[in-house]
Amino acid sequence: MVGLAVALSYSLTLSSCGSDDDDDPEPTPSPTPSTQDTTSNQNKPDDPTVKPDNPTDTTTTNPTDTTTTNPTDTTTINPPEPAFTVTFDVTGSDIEVENLQFDDAATLPSASRKGYSFLGWSTSKDSKEITYNAGDSIEAQSTTLYAVWKLEMYTLTFHYDYTNPSYTDQIAYTAVDVENGRFSLYSWLNHLPSGYSLLGWKEQDSDVVYKLSEKFDTYKDMVLYPVVAKSSSLEQWNSEYYEGH
Repeated sequence: MVGLAVALSYSLTLSSCGSDDDDDPEPTPSPTPSTQDTTSNQNKPDDPTVKPDNPTDTTTTNPTDTTTTNPTDTTTINPPEPAFTVTFDVTGSDIEVENLQFDDAATLPSASRKGYSFLGWSTSKDSKEITYNAGDSIEAQSTTLYAVWKLEMYTLTFHYDYTNPSYTDQIAYTAVDVENGRFSLYSWLNHLPSGYSLLGWKEQDSDVVYKLSEKFDTYKDMVLYPVVAKSSSLEQWNSEYYEGH
């Protein structure tokens, strides 16, 4: 009986200890701070190796950055200088003068024309006033220049008397006379002996004979002597002349 009481008393004591635990619970430990806690991150310095997601960062997207797209930068987009052209009107010239194309300045050429002397260039058609000379430099501009010519005058001296070579006669002619057919060699010779005919004219000590039937287009001063032949040998002379020419 005594033993039972003791045992019961012990059991009640244990039960009483468990009841005290429920009234005074054990404190709950504080949770470990999260690595994503933005409160603590605000106090940390920026990591220079990590680019922040800052929307105002204009390192590569700043629209005002003109390092490579500045429209005023003419280093590579500067247009080339325009080319200028000088057109030469050389009507009637024996040598065609090509037009000039240049960027800065050009040296003007000369021109030539049979029976004429070249005087220079004019900016007005049919004008005799010279604006530029051959060799002058013209500044950058596109324009048309017209050749100014001087018509040359030539003199032919004929020894027209067969019996007296000191007798001479002269005629003057120009390139216009030749071109328009208003000029021809003398077709007569004074005191030509009977049985002889005038074949043409030639310069002294020259083998070139200007025949009466040929067009004369030599532009220079000349002294001419008659070339005659017997009428009986005229046909043979003509044959020999044409074979040699």
